[in-house]
Amino acid sequence: MQISHMMDTVDLHAAGWPLRLLRAPIGGSTGEELQEEARRLWENKRSVVRWLQREPRGHAAMRVAMLDASRTDLAKLIVCDSEGPCRGDALDVLCALTAIAELGWEHKIPAAVATSGHVYRTARTQPGQDGLAKPGISLQGEPAECEELGARLQCAGRTFDVDLAACGCGYIVLDAAETGVSLSLASLKELHELASSLLAAYRGSFAADTPGRRVVLTDRLRQPEAAWRMAAFAEDGRLMRAPEGGAIGAALAVLYRKGEILRGKEAVVQSLAGGWLRASLQDTSILRDGRQMDWTLQGRAFVTGSQRFLVDPADPLADGFLLR
Repeated sequence: MQISHMMDTVDLHAAGWPLRLLRAPIGGSTGEELQEEARRLWENKRSVVRWLQREPRGHAAMRVAMLDASRTDLAKLIVCDSEGPCRGDALDVLCALTAIAELGWEHKIPAAVATSGHVYRTARTQPGQDGLAKPGISLQGEPAECEELGARLQCAGRTFDVDLAACGCGYIVLDAAETGVSLSLASLKELHELASSLLAAYRGSFAADTPGRRVVLTDRLRQPEAAWRMAAFAEDGRLMRAPEGGAIGAALAVLYRKGEILRGKEAVVQSLAGGWLRASLQDTSILRDGRQMDWTLQGRAFVTGSQRFLVDPADPLADGFLLR
């Protein structure tokens, strides 16, 4: 057997959000530079990022990231999903920072992490009294904005009053109690159908030039106080492994506009898989004529394993494949 590449990676998850992490030097530091670097790495004929993401090494839901944490002021993170380079999310950054903090990769976590979509300011957090008892990481999320409350969508023979918000991406936000579908993994088929119907209705009800949307379903929990279960669905209506950072920020913006959460107050977010994250609107959160909000995400990712991957150029499946 001949070996063309050997790669050491670490797998982590944040509330079920999976990330495979590879340490490597990365050129550029701005969003456009990182996006171009990611495209070059992905499209390379012998792309290690593509090999790691696709089967038989990865799978369709796996996200793969390259991390350069050589600078303490600004780390760089390139993230790819099954379609190729993506803008990256706060949960990707949370996973990367946990690896730095808990695996001894660097002496301290960087002050900020740049992805192609946003620069996240970071800080360490103290142990709490809930499911996040161990020290974690705090990130300043992308600015969130509630664009419209009570937008009407006709779908599946019903009329839904949904809320529209933006946080990196656009989101349709809906209280799961209004749908009649239980917000749980046991209702996955019904949830997929509902999300797909909402997205189709949105595209048919608004102007053609309106940006694409994702879906966030929320469910108020009785315990602990100020806690919500959340589920996020991608543009194709498929459930994400955890409510991405953008989805949490969008939901917070809606909850604030409805008076269900106050500035400076912490909200606890649970994924359908059962993982917990914390989020809060900052005291200085209201910007740009009272519409755009600053918020923070707090949590801790967990290391699930480390692997050494080998690539044999004679392997007919060396380039990988995807089964959905």
